[in-house]
Amino acid sequence: MIKHTKTLKVRIRDKHRPLLNSMARSVNFVWNFVNELSQRSIKERGVFLSAYDVQRYTNGAGKDLGLHSQTVQRIAVEYVTRRKQFNKARLNWRKSGGVRRSLGWIPVNTAAAQWKNGQVYHNGHYFNVWDSFGLSQYKFRSASFNEDARGRWYFNVKQCWTISALTQALFLRKSTRHTPPKPVRVVAVCPNRGREVSQGLE
Repeated sequence: MIKHTKTLKVRIRDKHRPLLNSMARSVNFVWNFVNELSQRSIKERGVFLSAYDVQRYTNGAGKDLGLHSQTVQRIAVEYVTRRKQFNKARLNWRKSGGVRRSLGWIPVNTAAAQWKNGQVYHNGHYFNVWDSFGLSQYKFRSASFNEDARGRWYFNVKQCWTISALTQALFLRKSTRHTPPKPVRVVAVCPNRGREVSQGLE
């Protein structure tokens, strides 16, 4: 089977903007706290904190900040990943205001968001979206809420599926290679649209 990964992006209705902006400010607060904590640990003790180490300092913070507990964990994981990637003791601060304000970002861990009653449900809130993919067909994996430069918010969710129709067709052709080859019609279902995509093999 061949695995395919795709990120589905749908726009969130503007009425949810105040709530998402508030959550994004909390995300920035956690990021900056972890940034300072990591810098002090390296400077004072020479210890590079792992995501697990950081979680000991942030446990319970999600409830006070209006964030899902797994969102706080994802922030720590993302921070440690980027710190290793850029090999720095401190990363850039995330700013919630001013000209250089950081665009909103709210990471969502697997199963922390789901499609419920025709809406995206996360952390006790329902978000109306323009659903152009038929999200009810999917089981959400890792995801995030993201803001663009115009202040519009989007829900991005990663999907992974397997397609075995082509493999079966190739196996059928191999098993009958002693006979003259005949056209084989392969039909695969495209999960995000519900359409059939056909291809002729000769």
